[in-house]
Amino acid sequence: MEKSENHQVHHRRPKATRRQQALRKRHLAIVLAVSLFCGTVLTWAWLSSRSRSSGSASAEWYDSIPGLELQLLAPVVRAEALQRINRERCTCSCKLSLARCRHTDPTCKMSLPLCRSIVAELQKTSSAN
Repeated sequence: MEKSENHQVHHRRPKATRRQQALRKRHLAIVLAVSLFCGTVLTWAWLSSRSRSSGSASAEWYDSIPGLELQLLAPVVRAEALQRINRERCTCSCKLSLARCRHTDPTCKMSLPLCRSIVAELQKTSSAN
């Protein structure tokens, strides 16, 4: 009973013991848990960075605005102007606060006129009182 040269003998792997099966299941559970944790952390970081870049309430605060001479204003008017300019959104496509838009894009055609109109409005109401 000779074997031909083309005949291959396949060896079966011995069946895994219960201990080996339990270890494989445990390793799989650990890998899945770590993957879920990493996915959650990455999603949180991505959402957090999106809210910062869209000019959320916790965004940077600016005390000076390029193109405006706020130091010439009365302290009360200056404080209110900074509040509004840091809070209100620019109407260009950036979706940033007016202050941040002025700092990141001083050439924006929308933010400077909006900032000036806020200052003019506040000066007008301040002088009327």
